[in-house]
Amino acid sequence: MLDWRDHADMAWGSGAVEIGGHTCSHPQLDILAPARAREEIARCRAQLEDVLGTAPRTFAYPHGYSTPAVRAMIREAGFDTACAVRNAFSSAEDDRFALARLTVRADTPDERIEAWLRGRGAPVARRHEAVRTRAGRLARRVRARTRAS
Repeated sequence: MLDWRDHADMAWGSGAVEIGGHTCSHPQLDILAPARAREEIARCRAQLEDVLGTAPRTFAYPHGYSTPAVRAMIREAGFDTACAVRNAFSSAEDDRFALARLTVRADTPDERIEAWLRGRGAPVARRHEAVRTRAGRLARRVRARTRAS
């Protein structure tokens, strides 16, 4: 994990690292009340701008979850693009507020990362959400409402 000074140091380094928004408390934005989701997005953007001296241009959805409404909130907050987690390559047809990204973990082999950087070793993301993704969102919403009651 990085502290705020690390973020600022990285942002002013070689320019090879971009620091984007990701919320403050890492919630699943697609199941939050709209007001709470907007507050998470806006507070994150304001904090990063304060520390970095410039507004972040990109956003990565916590857990990769978004909906058309959440994507609209990101756009309205002033971000230029946003990434979901689809463990696939993006294509030119992707919505710029739902770009696919690949997950790199501590145990991801260097060879796999090298292949990805060459455009190999992963599928191209589907244009639309899979039925499984929509069903998973519904299940998470039901669980969240059940816990809240």
